[in-house]
Amino acid sequence: MVGVYFSFNDQIREYEKVIIEFQNDFSIVATKLFSFELKVSIDISNLREYYFQAVSNSSWDNEGYLVALKIDEEVIEEIRRLANSFGIGLIKLDAENIEEGQIIVPATNKKQLDIDAMDRLAGENKIKKVNSKYDKVMDDNEIFKYLKDKGITQ
Repeated sequence: MVGVYFSFNDQIREYEKVIIEFQNDFSIVATKLFSFELKVSIDISNLREYYFQAVSNSSWDNEGYLVALKIDEEVIEEIRRLANSFGIGLIKLDAENIEEGQIIVPATNKKQLDIDAMDRLAGENKIKKVNSKYDKVMDDNEIFKYLKDKGITQ
């Protein structure tokens, strides 16, 4: 899953015109791209497989995360060690209250996107939506219905 954060839009109405022109003149990009490797449950038996899937799928992003509904406590310290080496963070989701997800281990922020990696993935057809419309953004009710339909929540 891919996420985008447009930090400049948060305060655009508060910025002076000269600052907006400066940003435009110097092509300053105020966005961040995130990759999320989503899993239902992480335990010691699947940690390395899932973590390195996240590493493999996040070569192009600003920040990458392994995300799960259930995370065994025993894996958190190992994920901290892996994050120091590979930069992938950990998020625990709350299926009943999606907005209450928690970053357990922060990801390393890469200042530059790896455009070469993005191009390679697009050429290998691993980024399937590069030349098409993006997925619909779901509202809270649609998310909860989706989670219920998939048997993730009750």
